[in-house]
Amino acid sequence: MQLNLHLILICSAIFLLLTGWVWLLRNAFHTHVLWGFAGLFMPPTLILFGLLHLRGSRTALLTYVAGMIVLGFGLARPITVYLPTEPYSLSS
Repeated sequence: MQLNLHLILICSAIFLLLTGWVWLLRNAFHTHVLWGFAGLFMPPTLILFGLLHLRGSRTALLTYVAGMIVLGFGLARPITVYLPTEPYSLSS
């Protein structure tokens, strides 16, 4: 069984995203219940929370952002593998 690099990156990204999301959600609930519920039902709110409360949520926010970056590399990998090697010619 061959394990592709993009699958490893995507699995790692999911782990980082979930870890960062839970960590930010925990910090949001500890700050205020409304922040917690906003982050629970609208996940992009957690990024705003992390930016506004950077002193206490820096590591959690960086974990979440690292997960997004790794996910971008994991999703870009299969796209670049299947690109044609020779350019198409418009003239026949």
